[in-house]
Amino acid sequence: MTNQNNNSRLIAADTGALLIAWLLALITRYGNLFAIERWQKNMYLTDVAVTVLIYLFMSFRKNGKGKALTQQDVVDILVSVVRSGISILAALLFFLVLTGNVGRHSRLVLGALGLYYVIADFIARFVLRRFLVRAKVKEENSRSVLLVTLKAFEKLAARRFATEVRENKTADGIIYLDEDIKAIPGRFDEAYIYAPETDGTVKERLDRVIALLEEAGTAASRFLTIDGRDVHRDLIGEAGSYASVKIPSLQKRCDILGVHFNVSDVASAAAFVTGHINALRGEYITFCNVHTTVMASDDSRYKDVQNGAVFTFADGAPIAKVERSRGFAAAKRVAGPDFMDQVMRDTMTGEISHYFYGSTPETLKKLEENLARKYPGIVIKGTFSPPFRPLEAITKEEDEEDIRRINESGADMIWIGLGAPKQENWMAMHRGKLNGVMVGVGAGFDFYAGTIKRAPKWIQKIGMEWLYRLFQDPKRLLKRYLVTNIKFLWYVLTKR
Repeated sequence: MTNQNNNSRLIAADTGALLIAWLLALITRYGNLFAIERWQKNMYLTDVAVTVLIYLFMSFRKNGKGKALTQQDVVDILVSVVRSGISILAALLFFLVLTGNVGRHSRLVLGALGLYYVIADFIARFVLRRFLVRAKVKEENSRSVLLVTLKAFEKLAARRFATEVRENKTADGIIYLDEDIKAIPGRFDEAYIYAPETDGTVKERLDRVIALLEEAGTAASRFLTIDGRDVHRDLIGEAGSYASVKIPSLQKRCDILGVHFNVSDVASAAAFVTGHINALRGEYITFCNVHTTVMASDDSRYKDVQNGAVFTFADGAPIAKVERSRGFAAAKRVAGPDFMDQVMRDTMTGEISHYFYGSTPETLKKLEENLARKYPGIVIKGTFSPPFRPLEAITKEEDEEDIRRINESGADMIWIGLGAPKQENWMAMHRGKLNGVMVGVGAGFDFYAGTIKRAPKWIQKIGMEWLYRLFQDPKRLLKRYLVTNIKFLWYVLTKR
């Protein structure tokens, strides 16, 4: 399906929702359409035509900009229809003021119109999105796909294609740029090229393959790489009329209640850490939410632990919101589990290895199995479940054994799942003693092991994941959230 066809469907859905909203608003006010007097019918027919023209003008101005409907989630759809409803109603009121007819209209009709439009258009867009997504999947699965790569990258290319392009499905054919290619082996609807390294010979062969694909009428897409590293779509920006790739820097800091947060987003944070893994060895990374930020504000020792991290990220929508209110417009939430997901995707090459320290043996076993299945190609060097007791109770001999075990594994990234504040204190105690970079992700172990279900994406997006977790474990979290959330608001408002 072309974008033009999808835009036409969206305009039709929005227009239909607008007409339904008008119908329901008039029925709400007058009971039925036959009860409306002739002069009122003429007036409202004019209003209907005006609102449709307003919507069409807005759609023309937008001209397909922003996220496609298939890329939007529930929150995106709701936000877009609310904005559209407000804009249409405001433009209609402006028209009525200009024409001097605002006093002749029922306020109930206008108020009901806005409400019904949001509801009707949300339903219309949600249904259309489901239809388009299913149609797109069906279309993609019916298309014959050729994978173009080097033999050295065959496994990685197949993983990238299966995980990023077609869920758990292989390409229909493959050709290698290491070989002398004289013809495309069969007919294919599209081709995906994965070639992170292209020396002179490979480039010549790649140019030849592209020319053969053009002759065959086969559209080709190439995975974008820089210096042999895959580029996440969130790092793609604009430089005027051209696309650009953001090279992340994590030097921007925002001080919130004494905690020095690094302003970033998930893709940038993961790209920077994996790209500077050798320089970060021995350091630790923390993800600080409202609870741990308040805890650090009240406890200077724990604050020093948080600020001793090489990077401290905003693991909470309220933290990111404060960052944006202080001038960091691009600041986003960087949750530990989201960072973990992106790093696993980025390290499917096997160049960076992992170790998991914390939780229970059962959880670690499930975690290892699930990660290996979801991110084929990652290298897990080991796991260890330490005794459940205070850090002070760990003997020197036990600690030295943990350090030896982790260092001998050769892991580059050491994921710590001990829960806050224990995991941050443990990492601070071991700074400079371990050969990998430590990352404290708390409940991330349980999420990926499947022992705890994480909130749906739309709940995460509206910043209510804490409420979802509260319902999962009210006895443990009620007091924490009640006390720390109120404290956080008070501290921020009073600029303590």
